[in-house]
Amino acid sequence: MGGANYYWQGTPLEPLYNKQVNQNANDPVKEAGKEAGRLLRDVIVNDSRQFETKVEALIRQYRFV
Repeated sequence: MGGANYYWQGTPLEPLYNKQVNQNANDPVKEAGKEAGRLLRDVIVNDSRQFETKVEALIRQYRFV
């Protein structure tokens, strides 16, 4: 959701990017990616299903069990 993969026009991630631009973030792509990750984590934590998580470098990966 971040790094080189930031062409979010017309996707649900575009509002997160626009929010960061409107807040004058130093790096709106990076901050929008972080915000998307936090939203995903919150959904997974509150989901009744079980997920495995693994961190590779700085990227957290989730897998439905």
